[in-house]
Amino acid sequence: MSVEVATAVGLLAIPLSAALGFVAIIIGHAGFNSDKKKKISKSISNINLGSEAINGFSDYWAGYYFKLFGDGFFSKRQLITIPLFTILYSFILFFAWFMYFLIFLNPNKIIPEQIPMPIKLAIHDFYLYGIWYSILLDFISIQLTKMYIKSKGKSNFSFMKSVFYFLLSIFIVYFIFTTIIYQLKLDAADDLYNKFGLYLELRPTLNYEPFESINESLNLIESSTFMVVTSKGILSNYFVPQAVMFYSSFISQISLLLIFLSYLLSRILIKFKILSIDFVKGVGTAKYTAYGFLGLTIISFLFVLMLVVIIYLIVSS
Repeated sequence: MSVEVATAVGLLAIPLSAALGFVAIIIGHAGFNSDKKKKISKSISNINLGSEAINGFSDYWAGYYFKLFGDGFFSKRQLITIPLFTILYSFILFFAWFMYFLIFLNPNKIIPEQIPMPIKLAIHDFYLYGIWYSILLDFISIQLTKMYIKSKGKSNFSFMKSVFYFLLSIFIVYFIFTTIIYQLKLDAADDLYNKFGLYLELRPTLNYEPFESINESLNLIESSTFMVVTSKGILSNYFVPQAVMFYSSFISQISLLLIFLSYLLSRILIKFKILSIDFVKGVGTAKYTAYGFLGLTIISFLFVLMLVVIIYLIVSS
């Protein structure tokens, strides 16, 4: 019998063993009385699984978020804090890029007199062209986070609404991001042909490729660009650091991610407690006992079938 088959059999035996144990609990408590059920249900209700602490953290973070960016769409303080946030974080990313260059791409450990050309071009294009788009992306991300926080406090806010709103927010931000990258590339191509006086030459067709744009933007160290073949040679003037814009928009969504995960985990813990209480209430009834015996029959059949397969594989090998 091969190692792969043995591993597969072992993995299959784990859930079957767990299911067998679960069925054994159901059958073993066929005569469970109501007093024991009430005591166990009360004990489960009193157990603190941490949902209150998680909700407290989420509320604290939301309050701090509103203090930083305001709680309204037209809050005045965000006119200062959002641009400062974008500029500060872009500085951190460029500094990280420069330090990576000094440590890993500088074998002689020489301190350069000037900023390396790729970083210099990226800084120029980002603060000349990309900074305003990054501020716009951060503004949209922050407004979506505010809307999510406010919606979370409403009584009709459900688990499915939470997941849908979170995914929709992510889609909106990165759809706008990829659209901006596409527009920046179009503008760079037009500027290139105008700069070199190539007014009558046929320009390349740039397609909108959102997934490719995101994939290019994941690497902070190797900035994306594109080359154009012209009558004056192979030219390029697109050095916008897509990764800086990408991670800037990502960090502005960290709060949305944290609050969403807090809400998600809190709901799961509460649901787990409710299911546990419902299970205790059902244990000992004729219906649950019947399900237990039915499950025992099915699991026993699967174990026998698995044993036959193992014997066949051993004999055939």
